[in-house]
Amino acid sequence: MELTFAAPLAAGQIVSLEYEVVYGPFRDRVTEYRRVAHARADNVDLVVEFPSAPRPARVWWATWDHHRDGTVLGETPVALAGDGSVHRFVPALEHAAAGFRWAW
Repeated sequence: MELTFAAPLAAGQIVSLEYEVVYGPFRDRVTEYRRVAHARADNVDLVVEFPSAPRPARVWWATWDHHRDGTVLGETPVALAGDGSVHRFVPALEHAAAGFRWAW
């Protein structure tokens, strides 16, 4: 999925973007969600919410070497919150692919 703005941003212009992605029950099981910054993105806040069942057995905050497929460069285990979500705030993301991956 690629998100685009209606018009290019001017240098130094600030914009806030919030969106939701819902995966249907008939899709293959998804095992990751990553965002890519081709330039610099400040104040990136990622949240993934899992349904009450099933919930993943393990979750990691990860970085990849490519925006699609690619190799995991690093990962840190993350605990699910009581509501079944994981959250990470990143002050800046630049020329990077980062997000959550999980194992069922």
